[in-house]
Amino acid sequence: MGSSITLTPGLLQTAKIVGAMSPRPFLAGTLVIELGEVYSAPFAGKLLADLGADVIKIESLPKGDPARSMPPFARSPSPGAGPRDTSLMFAWLNANKRSVALNLRTITGRKLLKGLLAKADIFLHNKQPKDLEALGLTYEELHAQFPRLVVASVTPYGQTGPYRNRKAYPSTALHMTGASWYTPQHVDALDEPPLSLPGRPAAVMGGLAVAMGALTAIVSRKVTGQGSHVDVSETESVMPTQSTPVNRFSFDGMVEPRNERIYGIGPFDFFRVKDGWTSIFLVQDAHWNRLVKLMGDPDWSKDPIFKDRRTRAQYKEDVTALMQPWLLEQTNEDFYVKAQAADLPIGPARTIDKTLTDPQFVSRRIFRKARHPATGDMAYLRPPYLTPSLPWQTPAPSPRLGQHTSAVLMSTLGLSRRQLTTLAAQGVIA
Repeated sequence: MGSSITLTPGLLQTAKIVGAMSPRPFLAGTLVIELGEVYSAPFAGKLLADLGADVIKIESLPKGDPARSMPPFARSPSPGAGPRDTSLMFAWLNANKRSVALNLRTITGRKLLKGLLAKADIFLHNKQPKDLEALGLTYEELHAQFPRLVVASVTPYGQTGPYRNRKAYPSTALHMTGASWYTPQHVDALDEPPLSLPGRPAAVMGGLAVAMGALTAIVSRKVTGQGSHVDVSETESVMPTQSTPVNRFSFDGMVEPRNERIYGIGPFDFFRVKDGWTSIFLVQDAHWNRLVKLMGDPDWSKDPIFKDRRTRAQYKEDVTALMQPWLLEQTNEDFYVKAQAADLPIGPARTIDKTLTDPQFVSRRIFRKARHPATGDMAYLRPPYLTPSLPWQTPAPSPRLGQHTSAVLMSTLGLSRRQLTTLAAQGVIA
């Protein structure tokens, strides 16, 4: 038999509380109107939808969100799937949402949007100020009409400042921060052009920031009774990653060179192993000493120039050349196991196929397979957090363009089928 547990009054009370906890999603009953395209705002909307919010995605006619036409696409789409329904990026970003298709170039289309905003808790968008002015959707106008509405915006440069209306892709916003200038950080590449980071880090960080800001504003509204404006700049969202060069310039007036030797740390790089690459970024002498021991205390390691991290950084090429023969005898997995046994913060630089089958990620179920009516079976990446009391549910598939227009306008605004037919004939809805 297993060990017994004494049910103290305190433990019993805790059990009653836990037992009474409802599985109701955290944001259940929260209505979000999302006027967002491609990534930053849709990603924020996805995060809110994952928490249980009812996210209504407003798509502009005639084509809707441009992300519908962006790769990657399903290789074997389901029979009858439309050409704008098979983007895997769109499917992931817009799971758990409803789609309402409006012609916002018409007065009636804009009035319908305003009607939905009157019922909403959060208006999430990635529109620039000039676009909002043209649509009559500036924060000042909305706050005057709907004082409890939280307006959450995420744009490349924010809603104020001289760049507020300048166009930029997320990659442009990233490069404006200086992040790409320091990539790569190799002595033999100091004259090479900057390298763009993979993915969409500025859009992802901006989406995370605006989702967090919207949640904060909702909590604040419970106290003040008033909505507020959450103004997120993608560039500012990336800036925390540049804390070292920012601090160096702020205090020393020095623009940090593209050279990891400036840190006085070594080794601090990627190294080849038998079957790929591994990352060895060691910032403490104690870590270096453990690595040397793992390599068998080679004679060259006894040279005084390798005893201090600053001289190791100075003689980086020599350190690399001396370490490389031993590393090339190791497989990535064997070296990783040995390094971890030696309490070294070292790990493989993996390709995505290895990452997705890694037992760590499999055990935490970062992906969940579900069937999408257009793309077929696909893997959904769960939110980047685990909350046992509010387990993540398999997401509802992303909507077709305008899939929920009639249902939303009837249930939320009280329109009749005859009115919907007229609006569709006028090209206002679809």
